Amino acid sequence: MPSSAWPLRLNFDAPDGKPVNLVFALLVPEVATEQHLQLLSDLAQMFSERAVREKLAAAPDAAAIRATFAAWQAD
Repeated sequence: MPSSAWPLRLNFDAPDGKPVNLVFALLVPEVATEQHLQLLSDLAQMFSERAVREKLAAAPDAAAIRATFAAWQAD
């Protein structure tokens, strides 16, 4: 859910001391492949980009969030 519609901020012991407003969860089956590790790597790269975080935080709806994920390309 976009942060504009979900104003809750989580105290997540972040390195910068600020509350967290973007959270991603990945559900992995008990018998998982290496694919989930690649997804985690991609997410870490994506969330390390300020522009992506700002775009996700400002997304007005789920479609905009999906579009942001779909448009992102790893370097």
